[in-house]
Order: sequence, then C-alpha cells, then structure tokens
Amino acid sequence: LEHDIILELVGQLLEEDFVLSDFSANSIGPQSGSSYWHVDAPFTMVPEPLPDTPLAIQVAWMMDDFTSENGATLAVPGTHLSRKKPPWSYDSQEGQVELAAPAGSLAMWFSQVWHRSGENTTGRPRRALLGNYIRAWIKPHNDFTRSVPPDILSRYSPRTRYLLGWSAFGPTRD
Repeated sequence: LEHDIILELVGQLLEEDFVLSDFSANSIGPQSGSSYWHVDAPFTMVPEPLPDTPLAIQVAWMMDDFTSENGATLAVPGTHLSRKKPPWSYDSQEGQVELAAPAGSLAMWFSQVWHRSGENTTGRPRRALLGNYIRAWIKPHNDFTRSVPPDILSRYSPRTRYLLGWSAFGPTRD
C-alpha cells in the first residue's frame, strides 16, 4: 500500500492529497463464474450522473498470472466518461478488454470504470491484492483508525499512518 510507483501514479491521477479507502486480498476460486459489471466505491453510493472528476483509483497487484482461463479482470475503457453505472449484467460489453498479465503486474483504473472478474475455469484460484485510493476529503470505506491496534500502528511509517487516516483528525481542546 506504500509502494513508491503506486503512490506516484495515484498522486498524479488524484493530485497529492489522497488516502487509502480499502485494501484487501482477493481470490477468485477455482471453477467460479464471473462477477457482474460494477464500479467501485465511492461511486456505488453516488447517484447518476457520476462526477467527471477522478475521485478514486483502483489498484490490482496480480499475485498470479491473470489469464482468460482463470478469471482475468475485464474492463471497458472510457466508461468513466459516460458518468453512468453499468447495467446489472454478466453479458459482454462492447469494447471490453481483458487485463491479462503475468504475476507481479499491476493494473490501475479510475474507480468509475466498468469492470468485473472473468470466469475461472481452472482448478486453481486467481489472486490479487486490491487497493482503493481516494481523495483525502472523501470518507474512506474502512476506518483504519478504529481497526488497527496501537501496537501494530507503532510499526507503521508516518506515510502509511497518513494513508490509513491518522491525518484526518482535527484539533482537540484540552
């Protein structure tokens, strides 16, 4: 979540003041069907028309090869410009592309881009680390300030503490 290349790219897209909204490990199980087309938070809770300003970036760090057979992510480039959410559907979309790449690769997209996981027809899971970065003034999906124990927090760098929300506290009175 604190990788220099990721933070540099996210900073260019969201400007410099951003935080981590969510960070998770994702596994598409063997013999799993595809997911439905969707956008990511915070756009799931925003009515149409969606903002045309980039508010959030989704990052997928591929822990396994992403292939047609194991459920590589599918995306529809340019849909962030439509300012609409995708139809509730599992059907192919015109212009969709497959984010196939070797393990260790990184994929990034605006969170309002229509995307979904593909079908995993193999006997092995397809895994990724997913990070959702948002502009600092948007309420994050996770409140890390309540879920990270103090003894763990003390091990984090100032940069990670900032990304996890410890920058969001206003002044207090004594």
